Amino acid sequence: MSSDRARGRHGSQRTRRARPRSVQHHTALLSRLTQLVLDAMANCPDREFVFSEANRRAADALSELLVRPGEHHVTVSVEILGESFTAQCAAHKPQGALHFDRQPTELVFALVAAALAGGTGGLICRTSDPADAPTPDRPCAVYGWAIFDSTLIPLTSAQIFNAECVDNVTGEPIPPEHAVTYIDAPELPGGRPG
Repeated sequence: MSSDRARGRHGSQRTRRARPRSVQHHTALLSRLTQLVLDAMANCPDREFVFSEANRRAADALSELLVRPGEHHVTVSVEILGESFTAQCAAHKPQGALHFDRQPTELVFALVAAALAGGTGGLICRTSDPADAPTPDRPCAVYGWAIFDSTLIPLTSAQIFNAECVDNVTGEPIPPEHAVTYIDAPELPGGRPG
């Protein structure tokens, strides 16, 4: 499978640490995703149940992919009906419970919208060892999944490398980041975010 889905139409979308976004941006993103979901489900007789199940599966998928201890930075990029959306969130899991820097509402809802409105895209996770000093050059592992047909499809290390280190428009290589290792994404139990 091509890694194009993981990086979108507009070239490599190198995943960086989640940046704080304004309340207005957060509200606008959720509002637009909500409208796309409502439009897609307009003729669904059991839409409340379908939405609830999609939301639960997306939240479960997010929890499953963050099982390993570490500092996680997650980016979901989806394209739905020609519109592109990106949601980011940071989380850390020392050895016990998972803690998010803020509620991962945007991430979950982007996965739900992609599943229910027929979107495609990718989910990329950057994981650092919490024992390493929090510096820009801290070693981290990058892995990801393509979102296609309501399913999270694990990418190989080569596919995630291409998604991060090849410009999708020009095909030109982008130098790999220092101290980054590209690894195979695990198969997620269920694998359906919505």
